Amino acid sequence: MLSSPKRSPKWSRSVSPFLVAGLLVTGNFHFIPQVLALGTAAGTPINNRATATYEDPDGNEIDAISNTVIITVAEVAGITAVPDQIVDRDGGAVEAGDTLDFSFTVTNTGNDTNQISVPTNVGTENFDVIPAGNIRVEYDENGNGTIESDEVYTFDGTAFLNPSNVDFETVDVPADDDFLVIVTGTVPATGVNSGDPVSVTLGDTPTVGDQNVDFDGSLDTNDLATLQTDPVNGRREASATQSIPFASSVNPLALARVEKNDTNYVEGDLTTYSDDLITYELDVDVADTDPSNLFQPGSLAGTNITLDGATAQRILVSDAIPTDTQLSSTSTTLPSGWSVVYTTDSPTTAGNEAPTEARWWTSFGTNIGQPATLADVARIGFIFDGSLAAGYDTANEAGSLSFTVQVTSTSTAPGLNIYNLAQLLGITQGDDPADPNDIVYDESGDDNTNNFSDDGTPTPYDPNNDTGDPGTPPDDDTDDGTNTGTDTDPAVGGGEPNRLPLTIIAANDTILIGPDGAAGAVGPDGTQDTDFTNQSAPFTPVDADNDGNFDAFTPPEIVYTNTIQNPATSGFIADATVEPADIAQSGAAAGDIPTGTIVRITNGVNTAFYEYQADGTWSAPGTTPDFTGGNPDNPGIPVIFDDQLTAQETQQVTVGVQFPELSSADDIPVNELPSYPITLIVFPEDDPTNPGFDNEVTSNLTIDRAYPAGYVELLKEARILDSTGAQVFPAATGTYAEDGFPALEIGQVIEYRITYTNISEGNGVGTSNGLLPATNFFISEDGTTAPNNWALDNDANGTVDTLHQNGATRTDGDIYYYSSATDTNFTGFDPTAPSGSTTDPADDLTVQGYINLVGDVNPQDSGSFTFQRELQ
Repeated sequence: MLSSPKRSPKWSRSVSPFLVAGLLVTGNFHFIPQVLALGTAAGTPINNRATATYEDPDGNEIDAISNTVIITVAEVAGITAVPDQIVDRDGGAVEAGDTLDFSFTVTNTGNDTNQISVPTNVGTENFDVIPAGNIRVEYDENGNGTIESDEVYTFDGTAFLNPSNVDFETVDVPADDDFLVIVTGTVPATGVNSGDPVSVTLGDTPTVGDQNVDFDGSLDTNDLATLQTDPVNGRREASATQSIPFASSVNPLALARVEKNDTNYVEGDLTTYSDDLITYELDVDVADTDPSNLFQPGSLAGTNITLDGATAQRILVSDAIPTDTQLSSTSTTLPSGWSVVYTTDSPTTAGNEAPTEARWWTSFGTNIGQPATLADVARIGFIFDGSLAAGYDTANEAGSLSFTVQVTSTSTAPGLNIYNLAQLLGITQGDDPADPNDIVYDESGDDNTNNFSDDGTPTPYDPNNDTGDPGTPPDDDTDDGTNTGTDTDPAVGGGEPNRLPLTIIAANDTILIGPDGAAGAVGPDGTQDTDFTNQSAPFTPVDADNDGNFDAFTPPEIVYTNTIQNPATSGFIADATVEPADIAQSGAAAGDIPTGTIVRITNGVNTAFYEYQADGTWSAPGTTPDFTGGNPDNPGIPVIFDDQLTAQETQQVTVGVQFPELSSADDIPVNELPSYPITLIVFPEDDPTNPGFDNEVTSNLTIDRAYPAGYVELLKEARILDSTGAQVFPAATGTYAEDGFPALEIGQVIEYRITYTNISEGNGVGTSNGLLPATNFFISEDGTTAPNNWALDNDANGTVDTLHQNGATRTDGDIYYYSSATDTNFTGFDPTAPSGSTTDPADDLTVQGYINLVGDVNPQDSGSFTFQRELQ
């Protein structure tokens, strides 16, 4: 039998005859004066703005606010229809002659009673509905959770009547109440092929599945429509369809995924690759949900492999040792049940190219395919003997599936890419381990399980092509060290190679400047002129007029420490000089930094000050700035290191940045945080008597990037759902909006989504940059503090305007729920010692505050937190 979860009875609301029906909905209607309405008054704005708090690496506390979403209540009449369940009375697959019940839930989504016309004719495909009595209405009118005899209305060929001969079209259905329409019939005995749809459509709208649309004006036997004509938006109609393939049943499938990250890179001598070490970590999980709903998530079991000279059934993670490297070590602590295996069979070994054809060994030796030493290993593998249930994830286990390789390349080119791809193989528990067609297969590099393509197309394992050799793909076909990519070809599926770019510097008269302790840092583009140090400062945002822009503020001085180095192995550099780079040197655009910004540079002996000009150049400041470091000694005269910079020597530079008043024109949006790149240039000064960069042959750049208003953006959006969970606005399912909302119906649900993004620059393909992770990050949603009012009784009608709906979601961390926004556990929330309930309350309970304690948010990472409120 195929069925949806058991339905809970929907209790109807009492409706006062003195209250005006309705709230306005999407559609064509004229503006009407505000009047009293059932529940929340028409015209009431429901406001929501989120806040967040986090710490930067220096321990500074930074606050953030989002834009405000405003949704206004109006009057409406409405109707929806959604599939409820399909019941095959004899269970199993749908076959010829089977009797099926298709049930649909029809809801009065208006805010007043209405009568509803139920179709006497339904659309069908490969399904016979005869005789006429096989369409019926079941309506729990008394709300006791039981369908009684007088609550069943059967179509007798003319009308839907109950045993007391009451016509259902005369029955008042209260606002938000629902009933079932059940269509019973049989699958034809002949003429239906496997996979053909067996379906029923209830209602007749311009597009099947339309909800709460304008009535077409002609009531016929196919229409599912409201009958009252007095609501301000007139009569409404809806339709729904549901289908099941012929000869189908729910199939189990192990939904397996392998993800890969280069978690540690140890750079040796800056002038060579051959002593660099790279550690990779693999994660294996078996998903417990199938977004396509085509399969029942199953357990992952072993497929046939050759192990120690014999056939064995194992779950296998295979990873070919990257070109230009050799295996150096493996994890000393593996997750429970996992073992490490090795083979000399590479993706190019004739006859043994595929991981399922390779000869795997648990030890070293001299047998065919058996490596004698770590350096001989062509593929490393991790195997599991047994099955892994849906929901398993090695990330939740002690230990790791990790290994380290040493770079062996002797290349002297300035760039080298190391490519790597992991493969996961097994079968769904119960399938045949000897049948290659049953293999469950996934490649690292994207979030899809089972190598599903981005458009949902499965891609079966092909031992002739799925060898695990990443080749040398274009840069945009790799995931650059993470698992956030998409398929190289969305129609084909498969993973993406992990690419780790390495760089070396020439052993000559080079000078470097970079983050504190990392003069040789590599920037996101793989060069040493784009490395950076990101820095922020304590910040408390203010948007007093709630217009979505910060009020004017003046940030405190932001201080950086940079390191310069002579990377040569012999000789020295004289007169090393540091100053801000203008746009001709940095490649930035004029205006990237606020005019009037003051920069202080000191090496502990000499100090210089610079002021940024509108044309992108720097000059001596017009007035003496008040800096933490004191008054300037040499405004605009570069800081020159008097001592020689000997081979491999490093020196420190302190840089202070003081911005002028920002957002003075109320023009910096609260969810578009500014960042300002201060580019520094270091060079050996050729003419110390006339200091300043003058196209010296040797130079190097670094960026001190400032985030004066914080670096985690909050974007508040919402979408409107009907009482069945179907999306009303925006039009595209699963999308959200910041504004432009239609008037909100009583009984509809606002799903708020707060998206947080650490906008600070990440390493990209670079290394050793000064990053800005956000630690102890948490989002606070307070529905009682202005401008928020979503947990208040704004119209003083005795009912809180919106109530919590079960089903809050988050990307990371825990959600804490507070029935009162004055709870000290909420108002004084401590992310290091959180207190509060993490149990999602049931529908319609009072929740005035939410907190999503995320923890750490790394550069360029983002996540979201959603919660739902139903309009009362």
